[in-house]
Amino acid sequence: MLLIIVVATTQQQQCLIRMGKCSVASFHRNGSLMPRIVPALAARAHAGNLPYVINAAVKQSGLASLQELAAVAVTTGPGLAPCLNVGLQMARQICLNNLDIAFLQINHLEAHILASRLPHVRNLP
Repeated sequence: MLLIIVVATTQQQQCLIRMGKCSVASFHRNGSLMPRIVPALAARAHAGNLPYVINAAVKQSGLASLQELAAVAVTTGPGLAPCLNVGLQMARQICLNNLDIAFLQINHLEAHILASRLPHVRNLP
């Protein structure tokens, strides 16, 4: 899993952030790679890692805080509901804490397909 965060601020600046290493931690348990994805365990790992990933994205983008965002987009189904729910809840919380930020739901499968069409993402593995 590769997480790509696109930060578009209210000043129309764009910053594309590739967070590939964060997902590696999500699929390891007790130092060993899990043989398959167990939704409950993956969701727990996502919940633990997502705040760090978001903080790293904000830091790399040069934003002072999440309040500078114009919108938060999150993938929803179809997919593993426990895992998608973690992102959905985090995105909702960001928008509830910052009421000026728009909340956008994106189809999970379409996001996988369209992520390859983002500018400056052509060389990703």
